[in-house]
Amino acid sequence: MTARNIDGAVESFDLASLVLRAAGYYACLQAVGLAMAPAWARTLSPEERRHLGTSVRNFALAAAGLVLAHRLLDAARLAGDWSGVLDGRIERLAWHSAAGASSLVTTAGLLLMAPHRGVSPGIARVRPTLACILVLGGFALTGHTTESGVPLVVRALVPVHLALLAFWLGGLAVLIRATRTLDERAVATRASEFSAVAIWLVPLIAVVGVSIAAALLPGLAALREPYGRGLAGKVCLYAALLALAALNRQVLVPQLRSQQAAARRQLLRALRAEQCLLAGALLVTAGITTIWGIGR
Repeated sequence: MTARNIDGAVESFDLASLVLRAAGYYACLQAVGLAMAPAWARTLSPEERRHLGTSVRNFALAAAGLVLAHRLLDAARLAGDWSGVLDGRIERLAWHSAAGASSLVTTAGLLLMAPHRGVSPGIARVRPTLACILVLGGFALTGHTTESGVPLVVRALVPVHLALLAFWLGGLAVLIRATRTLDERAVATRASEFSAVAIWLVPLIAVVGVSIAAALLPGLAALREPYGRGLAGKVCLYAALLALAALNRQVLVPQLRSQQAAARRQLLRALRAEQCLLAGALLVTAGITTIWGIGR
């Protein structure tokens, strides 16, 4: 769903929607990725676990606000004017759509993800997993993969793709904090814990992403259109990310084990570069799902 003026220019509410969607993607995946961290970071200290829980809550609440704000803005895009935000009839139409249902499911998962006191141990154990399923599953309810003719297996790949991205994004945040607060040997241990899992999961991001794109693109000619160019841009960003990840694993982590102080600074710069590249990929994804359609 896009709103454009008669000469094809992107409207201001389209741009606002793109920014909100990209920020929402980032906050959602950051919250999910941080919630996943205890599964691979076995040596987290009690203080680190408390900080992690606070970060999950903050990102989850921020993401819920961004998701709801983005959905409210859909009324302007439906109406073709900012005044649509104040039109109750159009707002109801937006909320009763598949996109509205997606936002509600995702928001429910994000609110469930925020830690609650006083819950029973049994509920506390399953709550993070259920919350992540709702957040990631919500995204599968809307978008190009929900169009008629798209195989169900391709729709199921969307939350898998997002889960892999969340793992990477959350892992980067944990490693960046470790690099800033722990000594070289402890940082090397944490990076090794992450790499032991990432070496298997991260390459799947490209495999799953290409599989989804191959199912959606009507043909190679679509690569010359904005949607196809956006996909090509994402592939380039992921290639750069994989190169940085390989540098971290093969060069910088071994240097940290030998307690080289310069390696800590280099690793921190590399991790922040990975964060920026992932944020760029999410911005492109927001453009693909908000501004650019698939030529068919």
